[in-house]
Amino acid sequence: MSRISREIIIVVVPISAIREFIAVDIIGSTTFYYALKIALKKLVFVEPLAIAGSIVLPLVYKKVAHRSSASQRDGRVAAARSSTPIPRLSLQD
Repeated sequence: MSRISREIIIVVVPISAIREFIAVDIIGSTTFYYALKIALKKLVFVEPLAIAGSIVLPLVYKKVAHRSSASQRDGRVAAARSSTPIPRLSLQD
């Protein structure tokens, strides 16, 4: 008899990613949708505008948030590279 080999994949999601999803995607988008819908209730095309806005809001937030975190990370890496030189080992004695 042959044994069936099964692979188990474990995915770890950081709690910060879950908090960001809840805050931006669920709460932020819903708030933006209803705020736009209430503010512009007299317009004919308010429903598509509110839906589009609630979809675009998380996308814009994530682009801006990841851009700022990447620039901070690049600054720290550049500072770490320039501050301490790496000693080189020589094979010649």
